[in-house]
Amino acid sequence: MTRSRESPGSPISLVTHMAIIRKRSSTKRFGVRYGRSNRDKLAAVEDLHRGWHKCPYCSKEAVKRESAGIWECHKCRARFAGRAYTMAKRKTAAELMVTEEQYKTIVQETASEVELPEEETTVSDEEA
Repeated sequence: MTRSRESPGSPISLVTHMAIIRKRSSTKRFGVRYGRSNRDKLAAVEDLHRGWHKCPYCSKEAVKRESAGIWECHKCRARFAGRAYTMAKRKTAAELMVTEEQYKTIVQETASEVELPEEETTVSDEEA
């Protein structure tokens, strides 16, 4: 009769059989496939689009995603379009444009950071 090294109730045998459980929400279905960083990114996106959001009409957190880009408030029954995984809309061209004042400050900041090379005289100018 072979005998195991540890007795069944010893603390050593309990430690070897316990697993470290890490909370990964909805990405547990993938197991060890696709890599940890990809699973973490997907978990963040799924948590974002599955949660409750604030309604832009009645200001209550009662908006859920119905399908890709379609959102509905369960309080005021407002249905509206947004992005596929978030309610945020894309920025318009006017919002993305830089004003002249902002452009001038950006140019001044970058010019102060970059040192311009000094002009060197060429050999042909000295000989002439």
